[in-house]
Amino acid sequence: MSIVQERLELLFRAVGGAGSVLILPHNDPDPDAIASAVALRHLLTERLGVEGYIAYKGVIGRAENKALVRYLVSAPAPDRSGSAPVSACSPR
Repeated sequence: MSIVQERLELLFRAVGGAGSVLILPHNDPDPDAIASAVALRHLLTERLGVEGYIAYKGVIGRAENKALVRYLVSAPAPDRSGSAPVSACSPR
């Protein structure tokens, strides 16, 4: 078993019993952070049936980053704290 497979198994054991998880990329997420969070949500949903919620703090400011979010999920609306959930807190 490769190190990647071992780490995936550890992740699956850690969250396998959860009904949902909150995925937090770094503040002011860039395309890598956004895509990684979406990929993790997809992996957990498809492999374990665990609902994933993505949220971040800060802003997605650059036009190309905003376009990526619009492409991947519906455009987020900021909440009162100035943070906005990438997926408006809805899985898939």
